[in-house]
Amino acid sequence: MTQRLPADTLLMVSTGDFQQFWEDFTTGQQLTALFPIQPEEITLGLQSTTGLVLEEDLLPWLEGEFALGVLAPPPAPDAPGGALPNPALVMMVKTNDRQAATNAFKRLDEVMASRYRYTVEATELSGVPMTRWTAPFNSLSLTHGWLEGDVLFFTAGQGVDELVAPKPNRALASVPLFQATTGSAPRPNNGHFFIDLKGLATAENSLLLPPLPTAGLLSTEAIEAIGVTATVLSDRQVRYDITAALKRGERPGPLPAAPSPAPVAPTPPAAPTPPSSSPPPETQPPPNNSQRSAASSISVYRRPVHKTR
Repeated sequence: MTQRLPADTLLMVSTGDFQQFWEDFTTGQQLTALFPIQPEEITLGLQSTTGLVLEEDLLPWLEGEFALGVLAPPPAPDAPGGALPNPALVMMVKTNDRQAATNAFKRLDEVMASRYRYTVEATELSGVPMTRWTAPFNSLSLTHGWLEGDVLFFTAGQGVDELVAPKPNRALASVPLFQATTGSAPRPNNGHFFIDLKGLATAENSLLLPPLPTAGLLSTEAIEAIGVTATVLSDRQVRYDITAALKRGERPGPLPAAPSPAPVAPTPPAAPTPPSSSPPPETQPPPNNSQRSAASSISVYRRPVHKTR
């Protein structure tokens, strides 16, 4: 999927099998506690808004490789009130049942037209047939279609479909930051997570990208990109390769020259000492060790005297 996502992808996550990913996610094996939305909320939200049941209408044909990416919003046309925020979202999945996927999206076409009053029209872009949903007042544009190899794509945002169909001018796999953070990971693997902090800091007019910290260790001041690659080793072992591309500092200049040592004044010679006329002190003989030991070990005890009458 990294060959199908454009180079302007700022955030992406991919997995080798969406069905397996969803099963692990619902059983709490895919960092469910850290995800802001629980699996049950996704299932109920999808059913209430579209009428589709995830386990019955979508999961049976979501067996192949899956990728979700947030792109840098393409330049928006000039508008009287200014350009609207662009989600710039793209989803791709390699399906194992193209007809079932087509039937599911036909139902979605009907829901978008009847329930939400979207304009649904069939169109074509560089030989790729697709269907576009346009919200009232052109506030949002959604597109779905097929790429080579039974790959279904779905985009959200004005002009995003032109970045992925029929193929990107430059793929994410060729970006130096992506190569630096995922290139040393094992192959084959089970998916990637990639975030371009350098690109996120300069992205404008995005609807989905939050502001990032500008100072500290996990900031655009210190890190340019982070890549995580997951590799399943066995039914009990998963290997994660995490790589961070650090921001390079400016080339240091030449070191300052060491100061020259100050001159040292010569030391004058010492005056001779006259001989002393006083007699040498009288030395005392050292104490007798045996006497000293005996004296320190002797104790005197006085017994009380009892008078008798």
